This record gives sequence, structure tokens and C-alpha cells, in this order.
Amino acid sequence: MEIWERKISNMLNSVSRQFGNPHGVLGEIVGYILAFNNRDRTQWLISEMNVKPEDEILEIGCGPGAAIKSISSVLTRGSVTGIDISEVMTRQALKRNAVEVQSGKVRLILGTVDDLNKKERFDKIFGINVHIFWKNPVEEIIKLKSFLKDTGQLILALQPRFAKKDEDVIKEAEKTKEYYRKAGIKIVRSGILPMKPQAVFYVAGIK
Repeated sequence: MEIWERKISNMLNSVSRQFGNPHGVLGEIVGYILAFNNRDRTQWLISEMNVKPEDEILEIGCGPGAAIKSISSVLTRGSVTGIDISEVMTRQALKRNAVEVQSGKVRLILGTVDDLNKKERFDKIFGINVHIFWKNPVEEIIKLKSFLKDTGQLILALQPRFAKKDEDVIKEAEKTKEYYRKAGIKIVRSGILPMKPQAVFYVAGIK
């Protein structure tokens, strides 16, 4: 029995790690799951972001590109850049946004924020379920801060899968706000959306 329990535990851990950096065949499956299961969460956050037609936007950890697809439909003079460390996710995002990439409205980068041009500036930088994987969230937020325009906003959202009750989600939201404060980001608004199996929150801030 212990052998089977260990095998099941290893399998679950393997699947869990895929959400941080999807790869291989399993990563392909994870990409489709993310795009399908997270539609309501993604649309809610986009509506809270108040995207303007001329916005220059950056998504950190863009995954399969579903959020980028929705955002690009609002943009006329602006553009959206997506960056992800997963080759599988970048490939899926390219496929999903092929027309927009060709027109120049969407740009996709395989890598990290360090691969961006240091002179680039964005009206909005956002990430969904990414800062939970950062080893040092404050340092990463400071780094992102340097890519914001003077009136730009940083929006980080999280649906903590480990949360067992709403109070746990609220604690994570407060923890994120503390990261912002330590990084010198002024919080301008935040929100929580009740969902199943866990609620999702976002925190928005400016320099």
C-alpha cells in the first residue's frame, strides 16, 4: 500500500509542478486546462483592469495566451506583450494569437522579465497566479516597477488553490499588499471574487 501511496503522491507533485512551468506532453494538457477552467477568473480581472484602446500592456506568465486574446480585442492603438518561461505555453499562446502577432498587436516572449528591453515602459503590468512561485516577491515587484510608466499600474491576481476557507484567501491578499508596500508600490485598489473551489483576489498599485 505504501508503494502505491508514494506513486500517487509523486504523480500529484509532478502535476502540481507543471502549473509553475508546464513542459512536455503533460504541460500541453495543463495549458488547455488553464485556458478552459480559468475563463471566468480571467474575464473578471480584465474587467477590473479598465483596459484602454491605447494601452501598452505586459502580462507576466502569460500561459496559453487566453488573457492576451481577450485584451487584444479591446486594443486599437495599443499592444500587449506576454512573457512566459514555458516553451509549451509560449507555443500555445502563439497559436491562439497568431493573427494578432502577425499584425503587431501582440508580442510573445519566451523567457523572463530580464529578457525585456530595459527602456520599455507599460501602462499596465499584470500577472495571474504567478507571484506565488516567486522566491523573492519584493525583488520581483521592484523589478516590474521599473517597467511601469509614470502613471502605470501593477496588478497581481491569485487564486490560492491551497486555501481551505475565505480567510486564507484574505491572508494571501494582505501578504501581497505587504509585498507592494515593501517594494514602494502605492496600493490604489483591490478586489475579491468568490469562486469555487477558492476565491480569487487582485491588488493594483502605482509607483
